[in-house]
Amino acid sequence: MSLQHCHIVPEPAFSLEKKKQLGQFRTSDNLARWMTDLVARLVQPHQSVLDPCIGPNTLFKALSRYPVALKLTGIEIDPGMIDSETIAFFRHGNRQLLIENFLDYPLSETFDHIIVNPPYVRQELIVQGINAKEKAIGMIGEELAALIPPKANLYVYFLIKALLHLKDKGHLVAVIYDSWLYNAFGKGLKEIFMKLGNVGSIYHFKNAVFDKVDVGATVIHFQKNVQADDIAYYRFETAEEINQWQATEPVVIKTADFYEYNFNSAPQLDFDNDFFIPLKNISGTIKRGTAAVINDYFLQPKKMFKESLPIIKDTTRIRTFSVNRPTAYLLNAGKKTSAAAKKYLLQIREQILATDGAYSAVKEKIQTNGHWHKVYIKKPGNFIFNYYLRNNIDFILNEQLFLASDNFYAFNITTQVDAYLAVLNSSFTRLSILSRSRSQGNGLRKIQLYEFKETRVVNLSHLSPGELERLSQLGKQLKKTDRYSEDKHAPTRLIDELLLECYNRHTNSDISLNDLKISSY
Repeated sequence: MSLQHCHIVPEPAFSLEKKKQLGQFRTSDNLARWMTDLVARLVQPHQSVLDPCIGPNTLFKALSRYPVALKLTGIEIDPGMIDSETIAFFRHGNRQLLIENFLDYPLSETFDHIIVNPPYVRQELIVQGINAKEKAIGMIGEELAALIPPKANLYVYFLIKALLHLKDKGHLVAVIYDSWLYNAFGKGLKEIFMKLGNVGSIYHFKNAVFDKVDVGATVIHFQKNVQADDIAYYRFETAEEINQWQATEPVVIKTADFYEYNFNSAPQLDFDNDFFIPLKNISGTIKRGTAAVINDYFLQPKKMFKESLPIIKDTTRIRTFSVNRPTAYLLNAGKKTSAAAKKYLLQIREQILATDGAYSAVKEKIQTNGHWHKVYIKKPGNFIFNYYLRNNIDFILNEQLFLASDNFYAFNITTQVDAYLAVLNSSFTRLSILSRSRSQGNGLRKIQLYEFKETRVVNLSHLSPGELERLSQLGKQLKKTDRYSEDKHAPTRLIDELLLECYNRHTNSDISLNDLKISSY
């Protein structure tokens, strides 16, 4: 059934049992936008693009943000998924909507690009009729089907059929369940990928990719009949981290190693070895930073009062690994306060008291303590670390000793400062931090102060004078490096290479740089 040839009236969606057989899992809007960003960098005007199971049309709607004239073909087996908005979408431009089973779609139809979230149907739910395995095998051919173990999920057959619909040098961007990285049928799928072309990139999300389904997934970028030496492998906790992918250095997997590559591999770093020492052994006292009475009232972007003190609050405004200007100013009004600050305190006092359902502790102080606005200043440190962790687990050098807000831990290191800046931002320290932190949900982690103090870091006494000098130079380079660009990969890679050589020598190990990087994601 095609919109070009008939009128479609939206029908009731299939039953829950039928949807289970169809394997419908919705692509999140954030991931759909990012996947179509990948496609948009590849397409040329008037090329053809296929989505073989459009569902609620999430992917094509995201792709339509780009003003490129494309021939779009969407296929959907469930007529109940086709609402009036989707019908209106396909009535514009060179677009075709087919209501049919993609497994029945003739292989003579080929496309420049395919973008897809295939159905996820376990082997025991692959039934006769809609998702018959025999139908899938018949379409992809016995030669390719022979490479797939009997218990493979339907998405494997569906994906292979999609590959066969690509034109020569055509591109496919697909989001698929990550089981193929680990399970037996994954080796067969890898072999098929290499037989038909090349997987240029793999973006691996450990969880929180599909709406209301907590499973891991991968986005792959495949090109047909093109060979390459390397595969770029990126790893993230959740799809929410995908916006930072360009600032993430991939693990480079040799294509020749792809079949046997162990995506569960992790270096067995021995953090109990004397190559490492607790962070508390090389720093002074480690404390949380200074808390404002109420952030909205006591932190300002500019210095408004003579009592205001420069402070570091927002890590996203710190571009490099060394901070040279404050991100905010903290009102620190003591007993002797300027007239301007007194006037401001009277204003906000009334606003705070008039605010319903908030600031109860501060309101109590206002009623019982005339010095309610007192701020307890914590001693600054020349290193600060935000203990709420996402993708950037960075130690920041604070040479000007600005105050740090209470979302940071602050401490002082008085010797070999540049070398320790390098060590603290190495994959070794990152691994130690991650192993001691706890998940807060949605890709956010936190490390408690007592755990942070015990974080194991490289003991510089095991480096030669020459190695220590090289490390210091890399630390100096890191000071000026943009934390949010690909530029940071050059010095951090050199830091990891140097420390890894020292670690392997000291512990008689043979851990590779790829091993270290894949575990530090």
